[in-house]
Amino acid sequence: MAIYKYLRKEHLHDFKDKGLVHINTLHNLRSAEATIRDEFEGRRRLIFGSHEKPTSLSAQDLHKIAPKIRAPKDRGVTLELEAGAIIHSNVAVDNAFVFCASLKIDEQLSRKLGYDSHYKIIDPFRFAEIAFDELNKKSTLRCFKIGKVKYADKEIRITNKNKEQVLAGDGGNNFWDICFTKPKMFTYQKEFRIVFVPWLRTEIKPLDIASLEFLMCCTF
Repeated sequence: MAIYKYLRKEHLHDFKDKGLVHINTLHNLRSAEATIRDEFEGRRRLIFGSHEKPTSLSAQDLHKIAPKIRAPKDRGVTLELEAGAIIHSNVAVDNAFVFCASLKIDEQLSRKLGYDSHYKIIDPFRFAEIAFDELNKKSTLRCFKIGKVKYADKEIRITNKNKEQVLAGDGGNNFWDICFTKPKMFTYQKEFRIVFVPWLRTEIKPLDIASLEFLMCCTF
């Protein structure tokens, strides 16, 4: 499978000459230029409401909805919600490095994103391995994952009907799922991304890496 990296012509020249690649971060994409900004990057909102009738929520399930609230050791503790009561929980994963590309080549999309050129990555996994090695020279990484972005609502409404299904696993707080899900309004981007996870919760910022090995994974 091939993917396409949109960029400006001057940056394409730097890539061809030096193997220069720009790596962004999830948190930075929240405040990036308007064409690629996504305030929900690395975030998800969980909404639990009792609606028409009172309902109860175990302490363990409350912890899944709102991870910052620690579940007491006494598993018999429950939270009683009156009819109409709503719990909002904004879940944010730790920051991570991210490289974004597209599954399709589309000049109209390229212009919409503010770019006028592109290169084709014919071996995304090898490209990711090289980037992982280069990033490790600047910031110690734990792992990386590549894949297609899923477009879905970043607000999950938990009701009595779907409560058991949502809370059966991680309560909607899965790190990878949050990283690889974007709001439906961005569906047109057909994004494919590589996410690199640092070992430590230290501040990270977008940076450039360079390796001529990248060129062996690409065509122009």
